[in-house]
Amino acid sequence: MRGGGESSPLRDAAGLLMVRRRSHDAMVVDPEFAQALLARNARRQQSLEELVARMAGDLASASAQPDAVDLIFALTSCAMFRMLAAARTA
Repeated sequence: MRGGGESSPLRDAAGLLMVRRRSHDAMVVDPEFAQALLARNARRQQSLEELVARMAGDLASASAQPDAVDLIFALTSCAMFRMLAAARTA
């Protein structure tokens, strides 16, 4: 419970959505924050590359692994979260 009301996954997602939206909006007016967010995304990309390489091992071709990384990166992006959260709250 927060502030006397019950917590729900939908309410929590809506709150997270607002924070993420404001964070990405702040990139426009704060170049230092934009650099930090771009660095965070680069670390996410690198982590996903390592994860996919470990999971795929010798089972996936070297050319398929970057495609898998790109797909996971896109599916776990803020933009995808916004789209899904908006669709579920409508």
